[in-house]
Amino acid sequence: MKGQTYIVEYLLMFAIAFALFSTISYSFYKQTEYISQKTSASTSKLINRVILNDIIKINTCKSCFYIETYPEIPQKIGNSQYSIRLFKNVTTVLPWTTVNSTALNVNNTFDFSGEVATNKKIKIEINNISKTVKVV
Repeated sequence: MKGQTYIVEYLLMFAIAFALFSTISYSFYKQTEYISQKTSASTSKLINRVILNDIIKINTCKSCFYIETYPEIPQKIGNSQYSIRLFKNVTTVLPWTTVNSTALNVNNTFDFSGEVATNKKIKIEINNISKTVKVV
């Protein structure tokens, strides 16, 4: 009977240690995931602002009729690919969420169109004659 109590004691200690390790690992995993999502959301808002700033800067040029610009934005947010969509506002689409950005009434002047994934260089085409903004 003495050998069985040792076995039961070791099994209980192993189960408690495993449960404790699993709980701590899960809490670190969730914390990392939460911080990653918060960082990605704020980064995507900044990317939307960079695109809008380029559109507004180009709009101030009255003698420019057709402009192509290549904004300096990262190709990945964290380890995730994302896409940029222009339709009534600037939208960054992440794998787990969508971040909309106001168009600052630029969409009343221009027609937005286009969607592009960020695995290639992003080009924004602005036509001041037909008042269109297109992301390619």
